[in-house]
Amino acid sequence: HTQTKGTVDPETEAFGLRNQGVIAYRAADSTLLSIEVDVFGGVTQSVVTAEGRNLYFDYDYMGGKFRDAWIYVSDQEYRYEIRAWADGGYHTLYLQAPMIRRDAAIFESTYR
Repeated sequence: HTQTKGTVDPETEAFGLRNQGVIAYRAADSTLLSIEVDVFGGVTQSVVTAEGRNLYFDYDYMGGKFRDAWIYVSDQEYRYEIRAWADGGYHTLYLQAPMIRRDAAIFESTYR
């Protein structure tokens, strides 16, 4: 089960639980899928692949093809990227951010 917080009302820019999802195994074709629903009624389904310690979520969104990537940096850090498909590959970078392991208690007290 996954949860993402973000803007839940474009007019007021209220912050809250925006997406919820699951990662499931589809036995019929041995595929890992990520399925997310958002507060606006959207549903996004990704095919999940792993290459070494990197994870890739490939999905269609608003008429385009996108990839969320979790790129291994160290045991304490991944680099998160969102890229769009262009010119035969995921070349267009929309977002890149470090994701660093933190103590869960500190995180929860700060962001709840």
